[in-house]
Amino acid sequence: MNQKKLILSLIKDDLVHVKLIYSFEKLGFYSDCYCLHLSSTVFELMGFKSSKESDEIFDRYMELSEKATDIDITESNEAMEILAVEIYNELSIKASI
Repeated sequence: MNQKKLILSLIKDDLVHVKLIYSFEKLGFYSDCYCLHLSSTVFELMGFKSSKESDEIFDRYMELSEKATDIDITESNEAMEILAVEIYNELSIKASI
């Protein structure tokens, strides 16, 4: 698996996890302690260093990730894959990969 495919896979997994966590929160279960930190791994693989600029990019990542909460994955993961590519493309512009 090349690096791009790995990063896309991690982003998609993170999106599914975000959807799960937000769904639990809607039901009254707060599961903040179950964070997988996949986004941190994505940022490390893409070469982001800790800085104010990368914090702003991370905030944008989280904002885009919240779109996952509106995606129905019971029939297909295609919409989640499209969102993962959207996020990857935006990050790659910022990271200059």
